[in-house]
Amino acid sequence: MADFLHNKKTSAESQPQYSPGDVNGDFHHPKADGSESSSCCWYAAPNRKRRREYLMYAVLAIAATFIIPALLALGVSVGVIVIWPILQTMAASLPNQAAAVAAPALLQTAPGAFKAGSEFRCGNSPAEARSMNCVFDLMSAAWLPRDCFDQELNAEFMEIDPWEFYTSDAPVYDLRDVPDSQKTLLAGPEAIGDSPGSLWTSRRFHITHCIYSWKQMHRSIERGWKMEGTLATYHHTEHCSTALANTSVPLDAIVTRVEISFPAC
Repeated sequence: MADFLHNKKTSAESQPQYSPGDVNGDFHHPKADGSESSSCCWYAAPNRKRRREYLMYAVLAIAATFIIPALLALGVSVGVIVIWPILQTMAASLPNQAAAVAAPALLQTAPGAFKAGSEFRCGNSPAEARSMNCVFDLMSAAWLPRDCFDQELNAEFMEIDPWEFYTSDAPVYDLRDVPDSQKTLLAGPEAIGDSPGSLWTSRRFHITHCIYSWKQMHRSIERGWKMEGTLATYHHTEHCSTALANTSVPLDAIVTRVEISFPAC
């Protein structure tokens, strides 16, 4: 009996005992006299707080590696699919909007020096025009300031034909039936520019003048040059359109009446 109790006591004493400082569940085997064995084996129970920290770091690492780039790629894809068509539509509408704004302002001003005729700088006679350093443009039948004169284009059109102009006292607007004795051929551009009254020329000149005028207008707008004011009016375009549409009159018929002008520039 004593041996049983002794053995039971001994067995109980041999069980691991927790010390007061074992907050993490560490335990050891004390000796029978209460001292700690030098060969005791420690066992540390898993730390739950540290496990949670490791788990959180792992989740963050996975998110940084895979999830965040995936979300960014998804956002870019949605932006391309949704926003890109909107931007294309806006870009396509910009030229039309610019044209709508520019059209009314075209006759007022344009880039560079271009302005539709606003200054009269050649007087009212050939003598005044020369004194003001103006030049006679036969293809426009007008005296022009030099900054309104397209010399290159004028030279090109002057080579097309000798361009004959006549004066006449006949009270008609068509010299086809007027005898040569009642009409006078003017000798060259200088004589034409100095003529104070009405002149007559061929329908061919009239058509060529319209083509010249439209080219001159386009070049002036395109290059930012000044141009004579008549070209900027819609009336002149209508007039030339009518002349071009009329094919019933022969090109060499002397039916075009001209008066030398001193337009604004």
